[in-house]
Amino acid sequence: MENALTKYTFSVHERWAVFSVYGQNCYLCRCPIDFRSMEVDHILPEKLLDQPEELRKVLKSFGLPSSFDLNDFGNWLPACRPCNQKKSSTCFEPIPLIQLEIQRAKKFA
Repeated sequence: MENALTKYTFSVHERWAVFSVYGQNCYLCRCPIDFRSMEVDHILPEKLLDQPEELRKVLKSFGLPSSFDLNDFGNWLPACRPCNQKKSSTCFEPIPLIQLEIQRAKKFA
């Protein structure tokens, strides 16, 4: 089950990889989640794909290359539905905690 804002369609294999690599916990609240209800969250939101100038600024602020793919394992983390809906398409500020989450996602990618 995915968030209605998501444009990308995740395969079962992609969902399973995201679910299993992160210890089956929501990355936002750290609570256990099950595979069926888990949602794959884009750390940097997909809406940026429709806003190329904003995407460029966000990638630069996070120290990421312009080739950073929003629809790749390096930008996906498991989330429970309440957290994913609360976050929605929010673009986090480039604070160290969020940068660590992106580094972690890239490492596991």
